[in-house]
Amino acid sequence: MKYVASFFDWLSSGIAEGERMRREAYLAQASDHCDLEYRLQALERDAELARGLW
Repeated sequence: MKYVASFFDWLSSGIAEGERMRREAYLAQASDHCDLEYRLQALERDAELARGLW
């Protein structure tokens, strides 16, 4: 059972790292301050929507 829990911990950390990298890449594409602000707001909306589904 310990191995199963360890596997899921490893899997969760990998998913979280991939999600963080996806958000950083999306923000890095911003062309200026206004675009960056828009992208930050879009990520916040997505996070709020995801929390609402659970």
